[in-house]
Amino acid sequence: SYIVRLNDMTNRLAEAPNRKNETARIALLLCYIKRRCNLFFSEKEAERLPTNELVVYFDELGELAALAGVQVHASNTCGAALPVRYATLLYDFLYDVIDWASTSHCAVLLAYMTDEKTSVTLSLLPSADALAYRMNPILCDAVKLAGVALTVKDMDDVTGLSLTFAIGGDDHA
Repeated sequence: SYIVRLNDMTNRLAEAPNRKNETARIALLLCYIKRRCNLFFSEKEAERLPTNELVVYFDELGELAALAGVQVHASNTCGAALPVRYATLLYDFLYDVIDWASTSHCAVLLAYMTDEKTSVTLSLLPSADALAYRMNPILCDAVKLAGVALTVKDMDDVTGLSLTFAIGGDDHA
């Protein structure tokens, strides 16, 4: 669990070779846990989450990622209010990649959320080799269970990651 991970990170902080970076990663994890709780309660209260609210969560992670040495530049053209379960998966995915980036000498992470008639995609383009990214096993199970597609696209000099889920005609509003 993330609470156990947080405990481990704080216990190892004194011996960390780069305490500033590790402290930033702890702050990033605390932010993630806080917003993840918000998403949990949002799902109990409503079926959908406005994309502008999710983007605020993305921006907050980006601000803390900068303290860990990762500049996150996010943009959004998705106008749909997302089912909360999918918004949560997108948030989990962004956090997971930022956490990986903070330990992988990845200075920049571009994030782009868009929607099509039948799908929503969060595409991430890290400045480090994304082929080395390994999704957290808990997130991987949740992605498989939800039927969400993770794509790793190897372009000439960069590798992109994207998470796409299908939305029905009724879900796209």
